[in-house]
Amino acid sequence: MVQMTILYGLSPVSPVGFAAFGGLIAKMENGELLQLGSWFTMLAKSINAKMGSKEAAGEVLMWVSEVQCFVQPMPAASELHVQGESASLSAGDIHFACFNRLAYCLNMFWSGTQLMNVKNKIAEACLFMKDKNNHSLIFMQIMQSSMLVLIGGDAEVPKRNAFLMSVQDKQESRIQYTVAFHNIYLALIMGEGELRQHYEAFLTKQPKSGGILYSESVHVFIVALAAFGLYRESGDLSFAESGRKQVQQVKVWSDQGCTWNFQHTFLLLSAEESYGLGDYVAAKESYKNAIAAAENHRFANDAALAYELAGRFYMETGDISSSLEHFRKAHEKYHTWGAVAKADRLFSYINNKFANFLDVSCPIQRNDVLQNFDSGSAS
Repeated sequence: MVQMTILYGLSPVSPVGFAAFGGLIAKMENGELLQLGSWFTMLAKSINAKMGSKEAAGEVLMWVSEVQCFVQPMPAASELHVQGESASLSAGDIHFACFNRLAYCLNMFWSGTQLMNVKNKIAEACLFMKDKNNHSLIFMQIMQSSMLVLIGGDAEVPKRNAFLMSVQDKQESRIQYTVAFHNIYLALIMGEGELRQHYEAFLTKQPKSGGILYSESVHVFIVALAAFGLYRESGDLSFAESGRKQVQQVKVWSDQGCTWNFQHTFLLLSAEESYGLGDYVAAKESYKNAIAAAENHRFANDAALAYELAGRFYMETGDISSSLEHFRKAHEKYHTWGAVAKADRLFSYINNKFANFLDVSCPIQRNDVLQNFDSGSAS
């Protein structure tokens, strides 16, 4: 379509061609061409505005927003999906209205928006998609089921399992891939299921490559964290190598795209890599910087995770005081984000892990520690 436009001039679908081409370019060379892809999508947006093509606007803005999520701070870039949904509805394009709504809700979740707000937006989206009988509903429900486990814990796990049973026979590779990823995510964050089993299953579910999507950057981040954790647990170098490749991918996005969105993820992965290599000095520095970047850029979810992983690092390396302080901060941040069930599980983990030690060996009194955790839960 781009070549046809160059040869024969603009047509009503030219902006779509330029936008989709930009999405593909942004994914090439592991993201090294991200800025070029961004240029094509913004050109598509400009062409569409000049042509006044309402029919194509929703699809164009969908691609523009997804690519811009790699080169602009998330809050600004994702708002283009709101415009895309509105444009799609005006043109009667239900498919891209739903697609824009789906992407907007996913990006809200992964950027650390308060979970009760995300929960309400997702519930509205599910009703809309169900009413329109749109295929996006399945992907929205996959996200919804994971989010509800973070909020509601054990009460939500059977509901999620029942939902997954209802979609397990669907052969579409993208559905299987998304379910497999969320299984890794909940195994890593909530301890639901066997992480290695879910990790290995995920590797067999890779869908055909298309244009770049912001959610795929989250997949890279979470899967890399899982790989480094499995390496420390098993000593299997293949996990370490896989994690290192993902670190390099995130570094490209941080260097070529938006530091706001990717600096903290790169630093946290670097910390986990250094931890696995036994370079504890570098790990401490990277954990500290990852936490600061996530806090400064308002990724509450990733700040909580960074605090938790740092707490586990300090616990394993014998610095109990620093471990407890980081766990306390993690507990506070999970509550701030709205992941109440996750915060409760973390509280129980620390209470059980350190109960005897705190009573007899630690200068921090156990009741003071628990009081600190309780005060964090009110945040």
